[in-house]
Amino acid sequence: MKNFLILCLLCSLAFAVENPSVDSAFVKTPQDSLIQKDSLVVVDTVSAKIPTDSLSGMVKVDSVAKSEVQEELALRDSLLAVGDSIREAEQKLHQSELEVENARCENWEKSYSTLKQEYETCVKILRVNLTNGEAKQKQMRRMGTIAQMGSWVGGILIGLALGIWVF
Repeated sequence: MKNFLILCLLCSLAFAVENPSVDSAFVKTPQDSLIQKDSLVVVDTVSAKIPTDSLSGMVKVDSVAKSEVQEELALRDSLLAVGDSIREAEQKLHQSELEVENARCENWEKSYSTLKQEYETCVKILRVNLTNGEAKQKQMRRMGTIAQMGSWVGGILIGLALGIWVF
C-alpha cells in the first residue's frame, strides 16, 4: 500500500513536470535514481536527487512523503498493537481454560477416588452383613429345626401319655 501510494505520487509528479531537460539535471551512475521509459519517469525516493528548481510551485515531495510514511507507520503500529492485544487476550483465555480444565481434572480424580473408597467400604459392609445374615439364617434354621423336632417329640410323648392313661 505504501509503495503504491509513493509510486502514484511520483507518477503524478513525473507527468506534471514538463521540463525536457530533466535528464540533464541528474548524474547518471550505476545507482541511478531516475529511470525513464517512454514518457514515464519513476524516481527512487530513497536515493533521488530532485532539483528544487524543477519543483517550483508544487508541494515538496519530501514533506508529503514523510507525512504519508509517518501516517502509514502510525497505522501499522496501531494495527500491530491491536493484534498484540488480541493475542494477549487469547493467550490469557487459553491459560484460564487450561486452569479450569486442570481444576476439573483434579476434581474428577478426587471424586473418582472418593467414589472408589465409598464403593470399597460399601462392599466390605455388604460382605459383613451377608456373612452375618447367612449365620443368622443358619441359626434360625437350626432353631426352627429344634423347635419342630421338640414339637414332634412333645406330640409323641403326649400321645403315649394319653395312650397309657386310656388303656
